[in-house]
Amino acid sequence: MGSLDLDSFRNADDVLKNKDGSALELLVSDLVDNLIIDMRKEMARLKINASYQLAQSLQVKEEPTNVDGLLTIETEANHYWKYINYGVNGILFDRGAPTHGKGLDTGVSFKQAIDMWITEKGVEVPEELERDEYIYLIINKISHYGQAPRPFYDNVVTDKRIKQMSKEISFVIGKSIKTAIKKPN
Repeated sequence: MGSLDLDSFRNADDVLKNKDGSALELLVSDLVDNLIIDMRKEMARLKINASYQLAQSLQVKEEPTNVDGLLTIETEANHYWKYINYGVNGILFDRGAPTHGKGLDTGVSFKQAIDMWITEKGVEVPEELERDEYIYLIINKISHYGQAPRPFYDNVVTDKRIKQMSKEISFVIGKSIKTAIKKPN
C-alpha cells in the first residue's frame, strides 16, 4: 500500500478516477484488506481450518468499480465457501440452508473429497474401521443430517459494516456513495 497523496484527498476528479495513490484508492484498498483479514479471523474463530485452502482463496476478484455512485467490491473464494457459510441440509434434518443447486464439477467425487479432508485435517480413522468404511459413515451422516452453517462471511460482511465503509468513502470523496459487496459465486 502506498502513502497518502494529500493533494488528491478532496480532488473529486482524481478520487472518482481512483488514480493510483489517491485517497480513495488507499482507503478502498485498506477497507478491502481489512474485510478479507476479518473473514480469515472469523474462519479461525469458527475453526474452519481443515487445510486453510479456503482462507487462502479469499480475495477481491478485481478492482472495485464505481458506477453512478455505487461502489461494487466483488469477492471470490473456493467454490465450497457457501456450503460452509450457509451449511447444508440433510435428508432427515433441515439446517435452513439455501438450495445451492448442482455443485461445481471439480472432477473430485464426494468420497474423494472426504478422503482428502481426512488426510488434510489429520483425522485418525478408528482402528475397528477400514478407511472406506469410515468415509462412508461420514458421507451418510452428512447426507442424512447435513452440515451446520459456520457463517464466516455473513458474520463479517454485515449491513452495519457496509454502511460504515460507505460513510468512510463518502467522507473522502465529499459526496454520498453506496457500497455493495458481491459474494463469491
